[in-house]
Amino acid sequence: AVTKSSKIIAFISFPLLFFIMIKAEDITIFLFTAKWSGSIIFMHFFCIIKLFAPFIAIQRELILAKGDSKLLLRIFIFTSLFEILLTLFLIRFGILYVVFSTIIARIVQFITYTKFNPANNGWRSLAEYRWAGPYFLMTAAMALTVLGLEAVIHFTHLTLPLVVKLMVEFGLGGLVYLLLAYKIKVDEVEMINHVKGILLRR
Repeated sequence: AVTKSSKIIAFISFPLLFFIMIKAEDITIFLFTAKWSGSIIFMHFFCIIKLFAPFIAIQRELILAKGDSKLLLRIFIFTSLFEILLTLFLIRFGILYVVFSTIIARIVQFITYTKFNPANNGWRSLAEYRWAGPYFLMTAAMALTVLGLEAVIHFTHLTLPLVVKLMVEFGLGGLVYLLLAYKIKVDEVEMINHVKGILLRR
């Protein structure tokens, strides 16, 4: 059940987060105008942070399901102290390093929760995440498609409204992602076919 939930989260969040990451400049300008372009780097970082967030939550809920609230408290105290101390150390270098410290903290949280989860078996539990390989492969193909389309638009000097450009890139990237999903036959293909069957019956 945990693996199935993790796969569904990865199937949805990986392409969305990576699309936002590689199109952060266009999205920022479209939503907030060019005067907010200085915040683009923060959008990149927060996409990485959010990549780990749902899997940390799953591991945390697993510990609660096992009834080991004391272990959960210990892990929470350890990871919180680590993040606070790292932030205090890096804050002298600027706000960018504070955000970077959050990325490091999320990676440490993910490893710690996974390693010491009583429902897991030590470091073997990290090896269970090898299922993520195909999802990263599909996401990489989607990202390359979007970047390739961006390059074509740039070199051909094709003028498109920003919202239209984002929609075209998102649509084509999403299409490549779904085609690869069907080709690789990830588990979520069955879920898509089920939903499609329900919609067609209506």
